[in-house]
Amino acid sequence: DNGNAGFVAAVDRDTGMLTVTPLMAAPVDERVQELWVIPNGQKPISLGLLDANKAQARKLPADLLASVSTEAIFAVTLEPPGGAPGGNPTGPIIAKGAIAVL
Repeated sequence: DNGNAGFVAAVDRDTGMLTVTPLMAAPVDERVQELWVIPNGQKPISLGLLDANKAQARKLPADLLASVSTEAIFAVTLEPPGGAPGGNPTGPIIAKGAIAVL
């Protein structure tokens, strides 16, 4: 909300690869960062845990790749070790952003 970038995420639609690069310091407590895609009008879908100290890439399954559009947003929450219980975000949102097609 403050306009400072916390992460850069890029998706290659041809390969289905998602690359996420953190631009902010790692959390100081035991919580972990979890990446979500939130399709317009739908509930958040976890894209997995992030390494707060380095860029990482992962292949998105076709069904998740279809959810990544300009109608959706990416968000990062702080969750308990192992990730959000029950597959639903529980922690505070530490970053969010619209998806642009370039």
